[in-house]
Amino acid sequence: MNPSFFCKMGLMLASIIYLEQAGAQQSTVNYDLSNYKLPTLKRHVLEFNFDIVGNSTSTKSEYNNNDTLESNQNQYSLGISPFYSYYLNTEKYQFQYYLTADLPELSYNSFKDPIDRAHSLNFYPYVDNSGELREYLKRKFFLEQDFHVSMNLKKYNWFGESINDSSVVYTDSHQKTTHYNINLSIPVLAGWGRIEQVEDARLAVYILDDLNKAGQLNREINEADIEKLAELISKVQNERFFDSRLAKIWQLKQVDSLLESMSLIDSSNIEYYSLLNDNWDYADGPVRESGFRVSAGFSPVYYFYNSKYTDERNYYNPDTSITFQTQRKIYNSENGFLLIINYERPLNLYWQLSLSNNFVISKTFSREFYNRVDLDTIQKMNRVDVNNYLSGSLKYYPNSRTTMSLYLTESFYYWKKKENDVENTNELGLTSGIGINIDYYISPRVRLDIYSRIEHYYTKSVEENELLTKEFDFVFGTSLVYKLL
Repeated sequence: MNPSFFCKMGLMLASIIYLEQAGAQQSTVNYDLSNYKLPTLKRHVLEFNFDIVGNSTSTKSEYNNNDTLESNQNQYSLGISPFYSYYLNTEKYQFQYYLTADLPELSYNSFKDPIDRAHSLNFYPYVDNSGELREYLKRKFFLEQDFHVSMNLKKYNWFGESINDSSVVYTDSHQKTTHYNINLSIPVLAGWGRIEQVEDARLAVYILDDLNKAGQLNREINEADIEKLAELISKVQNERFFDSRLAKIWQLKQVDSLLESMSLIDSSNIEYYSLLNDNWDYADGPVRESGFRVSAGFSPVYYFYNSKYTDERNYYNPDTSITFQTQRKIYNSENGFLLIINYERPLNLYWQLSLSNNFVISKTFSREFYNRVDLDTIQKMNRVDVNNYLSGSLKYYPNSRTTMSLYLTESFYYWKKKENDVENTNELGLTSGIGINIDYYISPRVRLDIYSRIEHYYTKSVEENELLTKEFDFVFGTSLVYKLL
């Protein structure tokens, strides 16, 4: 990990924001995006992410007998990830659906500490499927039914060696592993509040502001003009066309007709058309939201894990070798209480504040089957978990093509478990994170994402011995995103 690199990136982000603000013209249209109320809306998004990610982790473990172990791990991955989302907003219902996949993710890992050295090559396809359905019964009171299903398969080859001094190899090993798991959760919640997407109002402001600066408008703009144009934008983007060119022609015709009927323009010209076309291509995203929502309820969770691996080990001094196969299955059932708080606030056209807090307390029952030539066991476990995850982000939109984000996260967990009627063990963990994202539209359908993140982990566990672990995780990555819909 190189913290100075992250500091340099933060300084670069601050410098870009300063320069953008210094050189940018302020909007001539003053409108609070949070005032916009969506009409009935359906929206689809389909994107393909091409990811290249680097990850460096430094870990320090301290035992109660004053032993200390330091290790370093590096990971590099390459993946193609399609992403689909569907958003429905009516007066009575809100529905959000997400489908994400890695097809596949390839990654290389290396690990080193004073005793062990290892590297592995992983193949990791993954599918995640989730949805949220809220039914508003009276004003902002709602009932909510969610679902989340994830499935993944992992195949990897692992090569390692263990040494007892700097020159003598004690053992080397080659492990082939295939495992898959399925995770299902179906939360049932009740709550109060409403959060809606307001990026259509943002697009309306951009269009009217650019036309006003260019002297293309006949009169002063008011809030009713902005909201009327934003409502039309929401409606025309609901329409589906097989040919995207025909869709754009029809959409711009509708906008042009509205502006003319509102007596904002008399006749079109090349500058008017260019400004309208440019904003339609670049200023319709990203998603901006506004509102407050709190919900609480229960979430049953079911988890299944199956793993098979073959381990070949060669020992030295004396020379010997061994090969064995292992199968492991885990069945988990969990029920927990959830409290979820979300707040979204567009501070103005250029800044967005987002805050969220998820609190969960749950009880888990687990059965694990472990089978090897020399060992065959069934292990039962029950565990109580307390988790809280707090996140906040501040986003800056200097223009229609660029998004810069600074986000902070803080999470806490505590669990206490009992295995096969053995004495209770427990663990406490704290994770703090800070990250930077920069997104830039190269073209209307192609976006470049650059991101960096540092996380610090603190873990204290008590089993046979007390173990204190401190870990820094540094991630830097870039993605090329192609938007199909």
